[in-house]
Amino acid sequence: MHFKTNTERSLALAAAQELVGSAIKAGRNLTDAENADVEATLKAAEDFARGTKGRALLDAIGKSAPVDGEPLDGGTEYLDFNSKAFGRKIAQSIKPAGSKALITTGSQIVDTPLVVANPLTLAKPLQSFLQALPVVRRAAVYSILRQVSRTPNASVVAPGATKPVSAMTLQSFEKRLKIVATLSEPVNRYDLEDFTNLDLFVQSELQYAIQLEIEDQVLNGDGTGENFTGLNNTSGIQLYTAPAGQVDDLVSIRKALSIFDNSGETANVVILNPTDWEGIVTKRNSSGAFDLGTAVNEETRRVWGKPVALSGLVPSNTAWVLGEGSANVSTDGRTHVDWDASSGFAKNTLQARVETRAEVDVVRPSAIVKATFVDA
Repeated sequence: MHFKTNTERSLALAAAQELVGSAIKAGRNLTDAENADVEATLKAAEDFARGTKGRALLDAIGKSAPVDGEPLDGGTEYLDFNSKAFGRKIAQSIKPAGSKALITTGSQIVDTPLVVANPLTLAKPLQSFLQALPVVRRAAVYSILRQVSRTPNASVVAPGATKPVSAMTLQSFEKRLKIVATLSEPVNRYDLEDFTNLDLFVQSELQYAIQLEIEDQVLNGDGTGENFTGLNNTSGIQLYTAPAGQVDDLVSIRKALSIFDNSGETANVVILNPTDWEGIVTKRNSSGAFDLGTAVNEETRRVWGKPVALSGLVPSNTAWVLGEGSANVSTDGRTHVDWDASSGFAKNTLQARVETRAEVDVVRPSAIVKATFVDA
């Protein structure tokens, strides 16, 4: 048995786990043929993981040749750290399918959680604004081109006449992927022997910690040391400040969106503080009824037809509006999971470390607007 892709490996492990689970539920032992199949699956999964780890090592020392600057699977993909499948993959790396116990120590590599379906087109609220940013595969060190100015200039010309020049000034930036990591607190081994508890632990603690830090870096990273250069510290981003007396946040958001309309850009997503969104959807008119009108759809969480993502990392009275093609998240597409029991040997506790490499790339800052509201 040999796996060519991580998807094949994951499906085979899930099938093996289901087989073992059904046998346990039925109160019977595996047949010789079933036991051989499970063992073959585990061995093939281990071989695949070892090969993947080897390729990651080659990447780290610069000897691999990824197709830099392209989406991971040839089409546009998006981050989804809320993916249950991602948490399950991490959990399975700690407790392989068919195993009755956690591994005592080890290192595994799982795919960073990506989805092909554009979350912006789905009639469901975004769980994170990261879902709205395309993902691009990068080597550890790479370069990007940022559009620093744009002056379209086209006209009808006679044959042989000099053509007008459209000024599109691009600037090259050298960048590198940054490590984003989290370490769990020591956890009692027996508390995690149950796969459901392990799965919940991974999703609630490790996945969320990685997601929250990447969100913070994308918005607020100051570019020093190992920090990303986030939106707040990128030059060329457009600003909109509501004038004194304009206390209706819906009007201010519409004014910010008009900047896109006037420049021929397309706004993709609005990022708001949860408190500001609460104020918008609970606003009442003079009759006492909620005054949402057609500008807001709370069920799909949209404002003026645009998806809204909520983040406590955005200050109150602030909105970010990201335009199409304005920014992306770069990654090597891998998440490393390390599991260790040595430091907690005396108390029979385990610790997990999860880390990935990423960076945010603002390629068209003029297609991003930061809006500031006025308090009533």
